Amino acid sequence: MLPFAALAQTEDDFLPEVRLMVLDSTEIAAQRFCKDVMAVAPGYKMAFVDREEVLMSKYFYDNANFETVRFEFQFGITEVTAPDSTVKKNRLARLIRITAELSVMTNIYNYIFNETHTPEKIMAISTYDKAVGYKGASYNSSLIADDYKAGYWTLSFFAL
Repeated sequence: MLPFAALAQTEDDFLPEVRLMVLDSTEIAAQRFCKDVMAVAPGYKMAFVDREEVLMSKYFYDNANFETVRFEFQFGITEVTAPDSTVKKNRLARLIRITAELSVMTNIYNYIFNETHTPEKIMAISTYDKAVGYKGASYNSSLIADDYKAGYWTLSFFAL
């Protein structure tokens, strides 16, 4: 027998890749994420930001038809030791939740997942706990109809 090099593949190697993710990132990255994603939702403008809760930030966008897109980021506190032995606390995103009307959610989903689904297909593929990959890390995602506002859908990402 001749020896040869082989690369073992794991289940994580076959996860669908998302093009954009800000889990384990700072508030500034979350703001950029909102701006990048909203580029596929023409007609929406920033309405306001709610940072009333220390570990939660909510970004609201609306259009002239009183339709909204809401981004929610739940943060956790991590401590990092600097080279000078001081401890610095960082707020890093642990959960992302995006809520939008179906046609806008379709654009957002297609942008993040690099897909070309129709609204009908989005309704058909709604799912809980779908594993996705981003830059070698694994995360969970869900896409479900919003319980509180008819016609709206919620796309969530969270760490496994």
